[in-house]
Amino acid sequence: MTEERPSPPGDPVDPPGAARQFLLRFPAQPHYTFDSFIDSPSTAFAVASAKSLARDPDPASRSLFVSGPAGAGKTHLLMALGNEVAQSGIEPLFLSCKLWNERLESTTLDKALQWAGKVVSHPLLLVDDVDCLNGKPRGQEILYQVYNELRDRGGRLAMTSRTRPNELKKTEPFLVSRLQWGLTAELNPPGDEALERILHKLARDGGLELPESTARFLIQRLPRDFVSLREAVETINRESLAQKKKVSLGMVKNVLKL
Repeated sequence: MTEERPSPPGDPVDPPGAARQFLLRFPAQPHYTFDSFIDSPSTAFAVASAKSLARDPDPASRSLFVSGPAGAGKTHLLMALGNEVAQSGIEPLFLSCKLWNERLESTTLDKALQWAGKVVSHPLLLVDDVDCLNGKPRGQEILYQVYNELRDRGGRLAMTSRTRPNELKKTEPFLVSRLQWGLTAELNPPGDEALERILHKLARDGGLELPESTARFLIQRLPRDFVSLREAVETINRESLAQKKKVSLGMVKNVLKL
């Protein structure tokens, strides 16, 4: 899955001197769920670990580090975790490390630490793109402090990165050690079979009959992420209703300009 970065509605938390949007509270973007995640046997452990962190009030491990290449679904998994936990009345917080680091560089360390103290008041913190802190000592120090404080408070933490903790470049050993304390799991991009399953599920949910040949065509032409598939199915469904015709390959090519 291509990593689509959330552009959340609602109530972000502003860090010192920062523009909004790199922190968000849940629920947010409800299409990100465990049910909509494009799973496969190779992702089973990562998904099961995320579900355990979301559903077990006292999980065996309170931290999860998920690694995988772009398109594997890491952001989707974090958002699904946050949306599920929010249903129980717990308020998770999502943090984009890429944008977070830009903000940290523009403020003092004292102010950044004060802000980090507010972040750990949330019982579940979701940290996306930890590898963006490579070579960023201030960001690494803040994440280290946040990890320790959250652990001391009995909170939960889920993180993503393109590389495993021990493969992070220009990262302080003390932070690498912390990141390996909990569960670690890997995600790989979904294969054609998994993508075809989700396409058919999306079509069924919308009352649409999608021919097998059309589904196979779509997975070869569309970006391989859930949001792109969902938007394509919705567009096809609207066109099918407007024309009062069943879906055909020609209709799909025309409406999606493929």
